[in-house]
Amino acid sequence: MKLFNTFQKRIGLIFLAFFLLVSTSVVASYLIIETQKQDALVINLAGRQRMLIQSMTKDVLEIERDTGSMRLEHINSLQNSVAKFDATLTALIQGGNVPYPPYPSVYLPATKTPVILTQLQEISGTWQLFRQTLQPITAPNTPDETIADASEALRNLSPVLLQQADEIVRLYENNSNQKVFYLQRIQVVFFLSALLLLAVGVAVTQKAIAPLHILGKTAKRIGDGDLNTPVAVAGVDEIQLLARTLDRMRLQLHASQSRLEERVSQQASELATAFELSQEIVAELDIDHLLTSVTNRAKSLARADVASLCLLTPAGKTLRLVANSNGIIPPKDLEHPAEDGLAGDVVFGDKTVSTDTACANCTFMQHVDGYCVATPLKAGEKTLGALCVVTGEPAHVNSDHSRALSLLANSAAIAITNAQLVKEKQMQAEQSASLAERERLAAELHDNLAQTLSFLNLKTDHVTNLLHHSQYDDTLAELRAMQSAIQLAYGQVRAALVGLREPLSAPGDITQKIQSIITDFSDTTQLLVQLTHSSPNTLTLPRTVQTQALHIIKEALANIRRHANASHVHITVARNDTSVSVSIQDDGVGFDTTHAGTENHLGLMIMHTRAKRSGGHLTVQSAPGEGTTITATLPLVTAGKNSR
Repeated sequence: MKLFNTFQKRIGLIFLAFFLLVSTSVVASYLIIETQKQDALVINLAGRQRMLIQSMTKDVLEIERDTGSMRLEHINSLQNSVAKFDATLTALIQGGNVPYPPYPSVYLPATKTPVILTQLQEISGTWQLFRQTLQPITAPNTPDETIADASEALRNLSPVLLQQADEIVRLYENNSNQKVFYLQRIQVVFFLSALLLLAVGVAVTQKAIAPLHILGKTAKRIGDGDLNTPVAVAGVDEIQLLARTLDRMRLQLHASQSRLEERVSQQASELATAFELSQEIVAELDIDHLLTSVTNRAKSLARADVASLCLLTPAGKTLRLVANSNGIIPPKDLEHPAEDGLAGDVVFGDKTVSTDTACANCTFMQHVDGYCVATPLKAGEKTLGALCVVTGEPAHVNSDHSRALSLLANSAAIAITNAQLVKEKQMQAEQSASLAERERLAAELHDNLAQTLSFLNLKTDHVTNLLHHSQYDDTLAELRAMQSAIQLAYGQVRAALVGLREPLSAPGDITQKIQSIITDFSDTTQLLVQLTHSSPNTLTLPRTVQTQALHIIKEALANIRRHANASHVHITVARNDTSVSVSIQDDGVGFDTTHAGTENHLGLMIMHTRAKRSGGHLTVQSAPGEGTTITATLPLVTAGKNSR
């Protein structure tokens, strides 16, 4: 029994027996099926014998009835049938080749079954008599009386020969069916044998599975944390080997668990400290204070003697020392090539390095003795520099300290990046505020003072002309108007300088305000201005949209007065559910929009800015000699933009 004391050998023996059983079944089935194919051919040829007997009988009757060429044709057919019948009968008895369309011939084995062979001998005797009777019919110049006598004899022999041929077919079919019966019995035996093997396999498997269930429960117990109970399971050799292996694993897990718990406790303490420190420094936004805090925290975390932090210069070629934990190492403006020695491995190699400071070849460590751990400062894919700690205790330079230091360095890199971004944002905010104030002042001066000065310029020309013609009363009226305009200009300049805003317009219909702008423009230029809007509520606009629309209309008319040399101006206001469109069209000289410089078209730039400020956009269509159309599309719901 020791020979089969392993599960593998038992299962192997069952599989071998099953393989032999299946192979034998397949071979036996194949041989019987091939024999069945041969039997089918023999049955077909035996059946053809009966057809040949009927064909020969028919040809004899036709020969008796016909004369001349028709008789000769039937004689040839009769001779052909005789040759086929004789060759097939011989092959069925002795074996040999037989004509069998569409093949030239097929081979028949000699009949071995005694009953069939006896019946073939009997039909052979009848066939010899039948064939002798046919000889006078197939002979040339045979008298009709002789043919009639032979035909009468053949009609008597034909039923006997047909009956014998039918019996031959029946015997062949019975023999073939007997082979099928044998095949069925073989398949039944094979099936029962397969069931027996299956039952044996199930029994063997169950006997092996029972200890496996015990091992499974033991493994689950070990997985649940029970590492003190020994593993002992009886069974085949494999089960015993598996039990011993599982027990060794239990002992190793027990030892590893003890070491791991100790190490995890230590790491958890270090990582918790690192996390607390990282949270603290991430909240620090003052860059100088942050750099000093990082080095002090790194020194404390790694229980080091010295900690220093260096950042890449903007060119990325050198590292500059920006902070250190005490005054032992050189001043903070010291620099070191970024690709040289330890620095290159950390910054460009992107890895944490532990080494003796005497072998580090680092400018920052020339005055420090001990063991160094340097880790890169990475924010995403960008390396900012390196964080280094130096200790005189080699035991402090291990993977746990390196991992904690790396965590702190990553947090420090993010904090440094955030602090730099905050500083940059503050500078950008200051610049943006300055630029916005400059743009506001430019718009104020352009929208108010520039137009007032333009008005004064026109009035000055008019006064000069009046004085030239000695029209003193009209001149005095014009000078008073100029005095009012100068006072207005003074107020506008003062308001712009102190950053005042003109009062916001109340929301509502702006028809009167547009009409006032048109009236002032027409009085100054003597030009006809037509205002068109689709419905009465078209000009009922939100305050912000109303303010920008009025400024754009005013600026567009000012540009027409200065540059267009127009004779007619058309203002169109249209609106839908989401926006209002203001279009100012003139028939003046126009200009090339591709060469509109900001110096000569400051008004266009300001109109663009006002439309954009409201969340809309401005389009300008013009060409030399074809007038100009300015269209401002403003949303009716704005995102809180400055209305000025």
